Amino acid sequence: MPCENSQTIKKDENLWYAKKATKRGSYVGWTNFYSEYLKPPYRKYLNFFKSLEVKNPEILELCCGMGEFSFDIARITQGKVLAVDISKESIDICNRHLSETGQEGLKFEVADIEKIELPEKKFDVICMSGSLSYLNLDILLNNVKKWLKPEGRLVVVDTYGYSPVFNLKRRLNYLFGKTTKQTALGIPKEDTIKRIRDCFKQSEVDFFGIFAFIGPFLKYIIGDRNTAKFVDFLDKKFSFLKKHAFKFVLCAKQLRR
Repeated sequence: MPCENSQTIKKDENLWYAKKATKRGSYVGWTNFYSEYLKPPYRKYLNFFKSLEVKNPEILELCCGMGEFSFDIARITQGKVLAVDISKESIDICNRHLSETGQEGLKFEVADIEKIELPEKKFDVICMSGSLSYLNLDILLNNVKKWLKPEGRLVVVDTYGYSPVFNLKRRLNYLFGKTTKQTALGIPKEDTIKRIRDCFKQSEVDFFGIFAFIGPFLKYIIGDRNTAKFVDFLDKKFSFLKKHAFKFVLCAKQLRR
């Protein structure tokens, strides 16, 4: 996991996201970032909340960024959502948008999730998107298990780290200043998923975008929506190649103790 000491990683990530938030300036929802062929894992992630049977759930969103998913999660569940991130600039954007929308049940806080103190067994769901690459997995899992209620759920959407095509793009993004070193090089792999699954015992994982690398070229020939259908068809037909997926969605259930 982390390729440098955690304090250096956190400092670099915080600075990078501060610059990103300052440049963006205002809230932008997740659907505006991705072409259709890249959206399936995020739809799967949000569909988890649509299928949640708990009424008025308590939800903790870790590393919420600029709230790209936070507002949808709060709207879908009608529960209480605490969304935290280490970047003050990102949380400022979230709070400005929150004041504009008046979304009920949603609260944003600046917090280092390795240091924040939260009540034990408080949350029905803990969720996160794209953050495993720069977190200390041992601390994360210890905190998640402590904060989750009995039979609470952890749901994660993140990048998978084996595709040579995607890995090359990540390294180029780092070289051109479009991402941080840790985000480019610390992408979750099989051992990360295994450690999470071993910790919870009851879990499921879905993989997406094995052939998403053809999307940037194909969408200019057959269009974005047709490209999404074709990539989905290939993913299902060649599911045995899931190790080369672009993204994964993991849902783990806390067992009663």
